[in-house]
Amino acid sequence: MTEKLNGRYELGDVVGAGGMGAVYRATDTRLGRVVAVKALRGGALADEVARARMRSEARLASTVHHPGVAQVYDYDDRSTTHGGMAFIVMEFVDGRSLSQVIRDRGRLPVDEVMSIVQQVADALAAAHAVGVVHRDLKPANIMLTPAGRAVLVDFGIASSATSDPLTDTGALIGTADYLSPEQASGRSATPRSDLYALGVVTHQCLTGVSPFRRDHHVATALAHLQDELPPLDASVPPRVRELVRRLAEKNPVDRPADAGEVAREAAAIGGASVVDVPTAPATATAAMPTPSSGRARRRRPVALYAGAALVVAAALLLGVGRLTGDDASPPATDVTPVEQAVATSTADVSADRLIGTPADEATALLERLGLVVQRRDVPSAGTAGLVIGVDRTGQVPLGTTVTLDVAVAPAPAAASPSAPATQAPSSSGGTAVSTGTGTPSTSGRSAPTSKGAAKPKAPRQGKAPRQGKGAAKGKGGGKDKGKG
Repeated sequence: MTEKLNGRYELGDVVGAGGMGAVYRATDTRLGRVVAVKALRGGALADEVARARMRSEARLASTVHHPGVAQVYDYDDRSTTHGGMAFIVMEFVDGRSLSQVIRDRGRLPVDEVMSIVQQVADALAAAHAVGVVHRDLKPANIMLTPAGRAVLVDFGIASSATSDPLTDTGALIGTADYLSPEQASGRSATPRSDLYALGVVTHQCLTGVSPFRRDHHVATALAHLQDELPPLDASVPPRVRELVRRLAEKNPVDRPADAGEVAREAAAIGGASVVDVPTAPATATAAMPTPSSGRARRRRPVALYAGAALVVAAALLLGVGRLTGDDASPPATDVTPVEQAVATSTADVSADRLIGTPADEATALLERLGLVVQRRDVPSAGTAGLVIGVDRTGQVPLGTTVTLDVAVAPAPAAASPSAPATQAPSSSGGTAVSTGTGTPSTSGRSAPTSKGAAKPKAPRQGKAPRQGKGAAKGKGGGKDKGKG
């Protein structure tokens, strides 16, 4: 007997599955149309975070109205009315995921890739315009129809400025292959994080290889922080290479300003052509796949992220957040992933960045990078408290002690240890006390000193110096007299 939800939606074949539930091809019996039903069942229903994500996905996706975003039609989580299931009803996209296309065909033609980029960027612009950040853009979440339409799906971990956070601050969430450096370092995702992911996806479309994929998802996440984006083949037009480079910049401020700019650039390059996507066999039809629950061109890495490696590794190994290790599809079997060494135990220390910085700020920065900081005060005529030197630069192993030279005011010339304190009259009629180690202060002003340390003149035997009159003998034998 066919299962029917809420007396309306008849469930058909499972077209996608994950650890929390499944996606069904279904029929809306009231409106007579094919829909996709994304559902949580069984133990997932007891997971409040999973239920909260589904509620959030339904609410956020329903606020985005664009042909490049799968429409949401209905949502229900009243488990008593439908046999223990929470579900979203949405537009059924009859096509294949971009990950399936790459797996089957390898690298794609530039015009086809630019068409996909233009459409996805347009969809992202619509989402960002209403404050929604996707946070998990990847080939498995981009559906392609035979007519050439690209549709963005799965807003399961999307966020907005007004939504309640579903993860603790600093938790890592997303798919490792497409994680932006700021997300990989535990920072919040922004619209430009989606643009970074789009850059990585574009690179993969042009090469057939996920550029940052490593043997383990921890190493993959760290690669976004530390490794440069592999250069594209010379057969790729320079304008396309430049767009990909800008999208995948480590520092968000160096990426394009917004998704609309990316869409316009892709269209100008050649994104107006129709995407050639072969029709998949009926058994391979997919809609709204659920993220699997299984397992740059900067010449120098951005210092802000380089030292996050230790923190990221610890967070991932301890299972903080929700980071999947793949794109729900195996890599193309006819392509060998590029092998790159992953340096996970060093921090990039730049003298240019540190020198001239307040010591406290420089210390905090280095400590965030996983280094131990030692401060060495150095007399200098420069501004006190600023860093004027550093003993280690370049790639420094985590845990290494780095010494900062910090400017301090030069100390006055040392006085004889046995010199007693003397009183000198101040310009305001009072007296200023000198201990022989500094300069007497007169009403907040510095008094002139003779060359060398001041040395009081010893009084004659049996007599004390007159009140209000004192003398100091300098090294040269001269006398400085002050009168009240």
